[in-house]
Formats: sequence, C-alpha cells, structure tokens
Amino acid sequence: MKNKKRFHRSFLISGRICSGKSTFANHISSVLNIPIVSFGKYVKHICISNGIEVNRTNLQIQGESLINHSAKNFLYGAIDFSVPAQSQSVIFEGIRHKKIVELISEVSDTLIIIYIEACLDERFRRFIQRGTEKLTKDQFIVKDNHNVEQEISTLKDLADLIIDSEKEIISNEKIIIDFISKIGLNA
Repeated sequence: MKNKKRFHRSFLISGRICSGKSTFANHISSVLNIPIVSFGKYVKHICISNGIEVNRTNLQIQGESLINHSAKNFLYGAIDFSVPAQSQSVIFEGIRHKKIVELISEVSDTLIIIYIEACLDERFRRFIQRGTEKLTKDQFIVKDNHNVEQEISTLKDLADLIIDSEKEIISNEKIIIDFISKIGLNA
C-alpha cells in the first residue's frame, strides 16, 4: 500500500469457485456504496500486464506465486489497484487464505466475514455458463481442488454469515439486509 490505509469496516467474501462471491460483493457494494477489492481481478491484471494468458490455471499459479512471495505485498497491491484513498469501508472479494484474513485485520477496525456456498453441480453449471473455458466436470473438480483453493473451506468456520447462493436472490437479499441492520449499518 502506498499509504497505510486503515479501514473502519471490511467485508471479506469467500467461497469456492463459481459460488457467487462476485455477485454478492457487487450487491453489497451497491447497497452500501463501498468499493470492492477483487483478488481475482487483481491477479488477472497482473497476468495481462505480464503477457500471461488469462485462464483458471494461470490465475491459480500466479495467485499462489504472489501469496508465497509476499502475502502482504499481494494484499497491499490489490488494495492500491482497487480502492480510492478516502474509502472508510471496503469489500474484499475472493479471499482464499487465512493469512490474508490476518493481514486485513491489521488494516481494518472491524472484519465481517461472509462465506458463499453452492453445491458442486451448481458451481460447475455456472462455470460452463460463463463460457470462459471449456472443461469437463472432472477437469473442473481438479481446478476446484488446486492448492490455492484448499484453505477456502476452513474460512467457512470463521464466517459471521453463510449465504447459500443457490437460493433465489430475493431471499439472500433479505438475509444480507437483515444482517447489515443487525450489525448497525444502514442499508
């Protein structure tokens, strides 16, 4: 981070591949009018900047390399890439590592961890629907079990809120608004 930013409130959104993290990050962002730090978009930016083809394998390799080299630099780079300097609150979308959660806690007064879940079949259906890569279900499972994806399930235990993204968006919108109200934010 160019300037040590301290956020009043940070929403951390985690979940498996194609669970609905971006959808919910975008929804919370629009409801609360706060910026999103998307680790996936940041890694994609790094790949493009370095002439690396953007696909799931390369994103996973590059992301893992950045985390292993310096998780702190990875976090700060993603913040600098995504967040205007004056932001008091932020949404971190695509959390995959406990180390990143720990580092975010160093720059945030309050963490609100949201885990997004969906069954494997639904996530694979969403992946195919995106049309970004052609994979069989077995190939998707291999990607879903890549080293960089392994800590995600353990983050569920840290969650303040678990969202089933297979429910209709109206149901989840009510859950999110109720949760936001409960923690003292205006929706």
